[in-house]
Amino acid sequence: MAYLPPDGLRAPLLCVSDTHLGAEQAPFVDDDPDSLLAMLSRHPKHRIYILGDFVESYSQRTLTAQRLRSSARLAPLFQLLQRRHANVILGNHDKFAREELTALFGSRVCSRSTGMKVGNIRLLHGDSWERKRQLGERFWGNGAARAHAFLQRRGIRVPGEAVNHSVVKQRPSGEYWIFGHTHAAELSEHYANTGSFLERRPRTFITVEFHRIALWEWCEA
Repeated sequence: MAYLPPDGLRAPLLCVSDTHLGAEQAPFVDDDPDSLLAMLSRHPKHRIYILGDFVESYSQRTLTAQRLRSSARLAPLFQLLQRRHANVILGNHDKFAREELTALFGSRVCSRSTGMKVGNIRLLHGDSWERKRQLGERFWGNGAARAHAFLQRRGIRVPGEAVNHSVVKQRPSGEYWIFGHTHAAELSEHYANTGSFLERRPRTFITVEFHRIALWEWCEA
């Protein structure tokens, strides 16, 4: 692939997004930290990139700030990510957990809307490039954003919500984008979407190895 360094990558990449982790189990939490931990453990050689909406801080605004680091259900996953020096790119649903995530993962937390680059591959969340979302949160507030997230995590499409082609409209021609945000897994010639990794949705992720980008669905044996 032309976007990758000519001699390939020094280490393969694994990209996953929209895990919407909750500090505590609750009716509005639809995460699956155990499956995420199992999937990452099966890829021990990969550099891990979390492409946003790592935690669900809209619905758990007070819980996240106080209990994220002490969450027993998330501790094994966080310990693996710390050992593997995972990179965390913040998404819009990480908004109220930025300080806690920085405390957990330090300088490997990226809050830039432009994300990170590996060769000519740009890794980002994608929300900052989708204008409808920005306008919706500005005029309708976080309550509407929380309601939309609840429906989205259950696979219910909302009219006017972000789609992949609306995110990549401003993609420079020399870059390949890998992003999340829309929960719509896709692999195309010039961009890829990681989908989501949730209990009631297909658990999808992307790997980049040598000169190949692949989209996978995790199915535990």
